[in-house]
Amino acid sequence: MIGLFGNIQLGQQGAFFFLSKFFWLLFKPGNLFLYFFLFLLFFLLTRNLGSKLIIILIVISALAIAVLPVGSVFTHVLETRFEKPRPLPDKITGVVILGGVINPKLTFARDETQINSAIERIVEGVAIAKRYPASKIIFSGGSGLVIEQKYKEADYAKTLFEQLGLSGSRLIFERMSRNTIENALFSKKIADPKYGEIWLLITSAFHMPRAVGVFRSTGWNITPYPVDYSTYPDFSIGWNFDFGSGLSSINRVVHEYLGLLIYWITGKTNEFLPGPIRSR
Repeated sequence: MIGLFGNIQLGQQGAFFFLSKFFWLLFKPGNLFLYFFLFLLFFLLTRNLGSKLIIILIVISALAIAVLPVGSVFTHVLETRFEKPRPLPDKITGVVILGGVINPKLTFARDETQINSAIERIVEGVAIAKRYPASKIIFSGGSGLVIEQKYKEADYAKTLFEQLGLSGSRLIFERMSRNTIENALFSKKIADPKYGEIWLLITSAFHMPRAVGVFRSTGWNITPYPVDYSTYPDFSIGWNFDFGSGLSSINRVVHEYLGLLIYWITGKTNEFLPGPIRSR
């Protein structure tokens, strides 16, 4: 009897698990917005064929964002552009870690370090630094805010590095950069890389093509070490229904591809989608 009741209880827990997941799937705030949007469009239908076609196109686009992994597809292209060096070299000169990990203004307001999902940049950077104790470590991150430039990410990064067990004079904090091109220019000035030196560049995998392209444009052929992935290597992804997540993914992808395009047009990179240098 105990086994029977145990099975019943497990079955109830399983049903609760699936029902709770299904409930959240239906009532996520992003999806609720989508329902309202579609409901509104339904009542805005007119007899005008052109209006109907536009509304149908908007509906199909909204559903595609919610169901299809559009953002993930384009993210995967960026994230698979570069691979980590395998095996790692026996010796490296240093590491450049790009910012975008700490919210400096919120850190100041809360008086404790506020990080985001890109924390792997620093975590992996610390691991590499410990593996190569003679290497220099440059953390490059100022402020991306247009007005309030007084909040610098690098000013708060030191505490985070210390909490992860890394400190000392080999740690250098570059605090003036406001974007990726300035990351490259200011980091190169600090590092003053020489021929034959090996420097690793650590940033999120989706951002690596633009970052590498910018560093190359300064004459620094730095070695990419991508981290912070959001897609699987073989792009094995299941079906989903999440308008909010889909929209967020597309927002990030559009931002990065626009950045690639603008950097290419303005000469900050030599190609639209930088990739590995192929040996002849």
